[in-house]
Amino acid sequence: MYGMDGPNSYKFGYDTGKGDNRHFRFEERDSDGKIRGHYGYLDNEGKMRIMKYEADPETGFHAGPVDYPEDESNNN
Repeated sequence: MYGMDGPNSYKFGYDTGKGDNRHFRFEERDSDGKIRGHYGYLDNEGKMRIMKYEADPETGFHAGPVDYPEDESNNN
């Protein structure tokens, strides 16, 4: 695998657009093996839920929600 940042790197993403079933994901891996990404979806109440994550060979996988002010949560 060879990406824009050297061997073993990649970037990808998709977004289904606007609407009730919107969801998206973006991820990238650098040549050191560190992976960063985020994904989001509209929940049953119509609020956008976004999670970010990171993983690397030394510390493993870590994930958590992205905190947005309440009035901005539906603008993403």
